[in-house]
Amino acid sequence: MGTRLLLLPINGNPTSRRVITMHVIRAGPQGKKISRLAVPPLFNVTDVSTDGILALNRDTHCHETGAQVFVASYDGTEFRAVARKKFHYYWYPLFSPDGKMLLTKHLLATGGHCTTNIVSLDGRNEREIAVPLPFESEYHCWSPEGESIAIVAIGESNGRLESKIFVADTQGSAIREVSLDGVEFFRAESIAWTAKEASEFRNLNVR
Repeated sequence: MGTRLLLLPINGNPTSRRVITMHVIRAGPQGKKISRLAVPPLFNVTDVSTDGILALNRDTHCHETGAQVFVASYDGTEFRAVARKKFHYYWYPLFSPDGKMLLTKHLLATGGHCTTNIVSLDGRNEREIAVPLPFESEYHCWSPEGESIAIVAIGESNGRLESKIFVADTQGSAIREVSLDGVEFFRAESIAWTAKEASEFRNLNVR
């Protein structure tokens, strides 16, 4: 049975101005064999690859430095930037099933709409996937085989904000909307692709 990760804040009070030190706790299914990696302040762990690499997100809340993506090993011997550019925001990085790429929400601080971006772990081969306007990317997930992605987009329609679901290949082509039979309006807060044959909405879990 695989290990389970827990994210635990210690040495701080969320209601105070003290810095909270975040620790990633790795434990077996019985709560034993615990190991710990200290995560720098203001970093959040968003995903773990199958070979045990952490994806971390740091939002500086400053347009010039934006939001950044890093990867790190459990023991802290490797900690490096993957997506860190001036005036760029990268959020919610998720590893591809093979652990070679990251899927992120992206926004250019100087203007534009939120897109879904794919980037290799060495920071290269970044490509942008944009859903049709007036909608823009909000949440995302990989298909189990890593050949497609699903995107929850948000936009205004008929005077109200609503969500739509789109599916695209990893090159950003062949983007199509997934229509929900009998559903005229909804807002989604997350999405997960849970079946290998998931080319239909019944295999996309939306909350």
